[in-house]
Amino acid sequence: PMAESVRRLAETSATRQGSGLDLSDPELGEAWNDVRASATDTNWCLFQYDPANKNKLIMEGKGAGGLEEMEGHLVDDKVFFGALKCVTKDTEGAHRTKFLFVTWIPDDVGAMKKARASQHLASVKKFVEGHHSDIFVTNREEISRAAIESKILGAGGAHTGETLEVQGDHWEPTSNTKIQIQKFKR
Repeated sequence: PMAESVRRLAETSATRQGSGLDLSDPELGEAWNDVRASATDTNWCLFQYDPANKNKLIMEGKGAGGLEEMEGHLVDDKVFFGALKCVTKDTEGAHRTKFLFVTWIPDDVGAMKKARASQHLASVKKFVEGHHSDIFVTNREEISRAAIESKILGAGGAHTGETLEVQGDHWEPTSNTKIQIQKFKR
């Protein structure tokens, strides 16, 4: 059943996209489903443009090594779209899984590639449905733990977490995050 849902997702996504972006590679849906599944350790995935087709996304990678491992796949002259699984924990000990959609369009990418990626962004976000927040980054400083904390903990709504974990690493909130959490709790 899971393989069938991945196949249907890829087929409908490939045909319904108004941007002309081809998302038919079944590995894309499989990777996103791996990230979302609680039964797997996979906590990130990245998609990139097919070098042979500028309107098609293919898998760059996926893994269980969290942000650091995902960052190792990012290069400064390519566009990437991806997702990162994070877990928040509140003062009562409740854990909530949150998904961050990542758009990587570095400063070194040419104007035409940036424009194409911007045109395709809505289609990719729709494909990676179920994410709680997103982050648009143009350099490595913008994909910091503090930036991710701000996005994920800020997306908590009524169930705002106080700490964030990725791949079992405990991240202490920054002082800005603590202030933001206090504002959400009022």
